[in-house]
Amino acid sequence: MAGFIDFLLLFSFMKLIRTMAAGTVFMAAAFAACQTGKSRTWRLNLALLALVPLAALMGYSKVFNTGRLWVYTDRVQRLLTPQLAACYFGIAAVFALRQASGCIRMRRALRQMQPVPEEEYPAFLRRRNGRRHIRLYITRQPCSPFAGGILRPYIAVPLHLKNSLSKEELFAVLYHEAAHIRHGHVLLLQVYGLLKILWWVHPLVHILDARLREFIEYGSDEAGVILGPLNVYEYARLLFRTLKTEQRCFPAERRTAFSGNSFAVLKKRFARLGVLQEAMGQDGAAAGRKYRKKTAAFAFLTAGMLASGACTIAATSWPRYTRMKEVALYDETLQLVVFDLEAEGFRAKAEGDKFSISGPEMKRLAERYRLRGEYAIFGYGTIMKLPGAGGLGQAAMVRISDVSDVRILGRRTWADKLQAFILKFLV
Repeated sequence: MAGFIDFLLLFSFMKLIRTMAAGTVFMAAAFAACQTGKSRTWRLNLALLALVPLAALMGYSKVFNTGRLWVYTDRVQRLLTPQLAACYFGIAAVFALRQASGCIRMRRALRQMQPVPEEEYPAFLRRRNGRRHIRLYITRQPCSPFAGGILRPYIAVPLHLKNSLSKEELFAVLYHEAAHIRHGHVLLLQVYGLLKILWWVHPLVHILDARLREFIEYGSDEAGVILGPLNVYEYARLLFRTLKTEQRCFPAERRTAFSGNSFAVLKKRFARLGVLQEAMGQDGAAAGRKYRKKTAAFAFLTAGMLASGACTIAATSWPRYTRMKEVALYDETLQLVVFDLEAEGFRAKAEGDKFSISGPEMKRLAERYRLRGEYAIFGYGTIMKLPGAGGLGQAAMVRISDVSDVRILGRRTWADKLQAFILKFLV
């Protein structure tokens, strides 16, 4: 049992490292784009950040499981220990429990909030064309207005702000928070929350999470100004008023806050509002039409990029159950030397319980790769399953000096047959 747990820890840890490696490449590119991009490109930056979780799945594709890269990852895997994996997942479990407790606290808080009757909803929050409406709550907590929920979206407004804000100011707040929900910002924050749990050791995921929160506020500020009843200056004053009352009463990972929780970010939002004022000019109706066109174009761009990424991953991944044809070479210490002998120009025959290689080929292998020890080990017939899980292959141990001595390393017990059946048909 202990051996199985060690294997499971190491296997899961290696898969996690591969996804992290794939994600790092794209995160670095997204970070560079976000750092160098001008203010007008924040929509494109937000689309790039939406692709980061999908790009991580490239770690499960053939790109990370073929050729020399497989040799490299195999060597990395040998540096890992069950203790290291247990420590990593233990810390990740702490973060997961923290987020789960935040979710529970949020659910309890929602039950204690006062729901607003639907007939009192503003027209833009009511159910239209059979679509679900956004629930509206009043909370007594001294916090900023916020939105949350994926399947059952909601907006919470503190009582003291509701009583102190005018009808136009309240509508601007609701337009802002409704934009978070309708543009999928809440879902994207939840996905990044999961990445922060799995990749807690990676600094870029925390940096990009902060940039993500910044960019989604830009988009919702535009919705609040262009679609709402306030002008830019009135909206900026409203932001400042709500910032003064902001307190962390609820978990930040579960919600979007109207004013955020950073004055530094708020200054950037003020700068963005200045750019928005110049772009709007005097024609608010034209600005609204332009905003809707930009929003639609951004949605199509993001959907196209996500679809392209998903198709790329699907095209570079194995089918659900694949018996690989490659013959790999290991030394006596089980260090992977060559992933595919045929690709390297060597000939070996492997099928079922039979394996053969000629004396000259074995000698050429030993000289080229400086094989040490008495035996070399060949692996073949490995089963590859999505998402990249392998196992149940055959192995042959061959004496380097005398290739007639071939031992097939495989068992045919009922347990092995049961495991093969589960892997092929049930997993």
